Amino acid sequence: HDTVDRAAAIVEDDLLVATEMEALCDAGFMFVAIATIGKEALRLAQTETLIWVMEIRIAGERDGIDTAVELFRSQGIRCIFASADPTRLYQSKTRNFIQS
Repeated sequence: HDTVDRAAAIVEDDLLVATEMEALCDAGFMFVAIATIGKEALRLAQTETLIWVMEIRIAGERDGIDTAVELFRSQGIRCIFASADPTRLYQSKTRNFIQS
């Protein structure tokens, strides 16, 4: 159970950025799953993880916010959003998610 307490997952479609996120390993986390699209993240959600780091803009049918909403609703998984995209669309969508 100690491993689960430090298990983390990344949802990021840019390999270089995902590699940078692995710096969390320095903080004692162990990455047990890396997904590049929302559908893959939902499949990997069966993996026991303490923390999910979710890129807001990911490839595929759903963005990171929609994926995070589904993870939360279906399994109670909470995500930390990460993005270099400052657009208002994503800021607004994130605020709506946080308030719901």
